[in-house]
Amino acid sequence: SEIEEKKLSKKCVKERPITDDTKQHESGLQEENSHEKNMFLEVRINEMKSEIFRLREDNKNKNLSLQQREKDFAEINSQFLEEKMVQQDKLTFLQNKLKLAEDQLKMSQSDMAIEKTEKKKLNIENTKLKKDLSQSTSRKSTLEMKLDEQQTASKTRNDENVKRISSLKSELTDVKQKHKSSC
Repeated sequence: SEIEEKKLSKKCVKERPITDDTKQHESGLQEENSHEKNMFLEVRINEMKSEIFRLREDNKNKNLSLQQREKDFAEINSQFLEEKMVQQDKLTFLQNKLKLAEDQLKMSQSDMAIEKTEKKKLNIENTKLKKDLSQSTSRKSTLEMKLDEQQTASKTRNDENVKRISSLKSELTDVKQKHKSSC
């Protein structure tokens, strides 16, 4: 507002007729204006210096904050990479474990197929052995019957032979007695 007033007074001065007093007055006003301008500029320069200082401090703080963020980010990134490597190792371990389990399953299935085949063979062999056993049991029964028949026939012959021997002995005794009596 002071500056505006001075501008207005300058206009007024210009409009007045120029005299020596007016020149002197204008020269004094110019010095005064120049001094005020210098003071105004100094104040403005100081304000700008303060603003620059404040901006530098703010920038410095922001740079420190940015550096801290970058440091924090680097640390977080490092932790993330370590965790990622750990997770990758776990994943690799689990994939290997899964592959091993799948291989074991395949082997187990193969073993089961072999066992099934072996079981079939054993069942066939068992059925054959049962059949053979049944046939053997049947033959045994037949042989036992034949043996019983032979034993019975042999006993009958034996009994007949014993009777005949007894009869022949008796006859011989009779013949001997007749022979003794005739002598």
